[in-house]
Amino acid sequence: MKGKKRKRFVWLLSAFLAAAAVCCVGAYVLRGSRRIGAGRDILPGELVFYNQLDERWKGDRLGASGYDMESSGCLTTCIAMITELQDVSRSFDPGELNAFFSDKQCYDAEGNLLWEELEGALSVTAIRRGPMEGRELEALLLGGTYPIARVRMHGIGKFHYVLLVGSRDGEFLCIDPLNREEKPVGLSGFGNRIYAVRYLEEGKERGSSTSLRK
Repeated sequence: MKGKKRKRFVWLLSAFLAAAAVCCVGAYVLRGSRRIGAGRDILPGELVFYNQLDERWKGDRLGASGYDMESSGCLTTCIAMITELQDVSRSFDPGELNAFFSDKQCYDAEGNLLWEELEGALSVTAIRRGPMEGRELEALLLGGTYPIARVRMHGIGKFHYVLLVGSRDGEFLCIDPLNREEKPVGLSGFGNRIYAVRYLEEGKERGSSTSLRK
């Protein structure tokens, strides 16, 4: 094989292998997810906006773990907003809720929320589901229940949690605990993909020792 042809062959082979690697990584990252869209507009009512980066609590540790609200408090922040929006035993801001969870030993040593302990502390039932369909999420929102969706940052990055609050023009709207602006954002910023759903119902009827990473 002559020099120019060999170089072209090597270049094409390298490009092919790089593309294959990207496809494999993409498939690995997206496994277990569901791409969702909204079939109707559900305009949010009066909302509460909390941010895990708030100076008042961003440095607070999650229980006895080495994680703090700034780095790992998105799930606790979402639950704090739910306590303001749904009929649960009492309402909290994220700092108060984190202190409450810490006192009630609702975190494990790695900062994961322990759902059985959470259920007992808040007197709620915590429903834990895989990636739900859009119509199921719409039914929850129409019934006054705000689902927490597990997503990936920018659609392919690390896991993160956002609170679904409505839908418009075919996509769901959410409150992102990392967004400093007090307005809902489109789920399209997370690739319109979800990996799991958690939501709270009034009254404790069942529990599980399952833990969920921050």
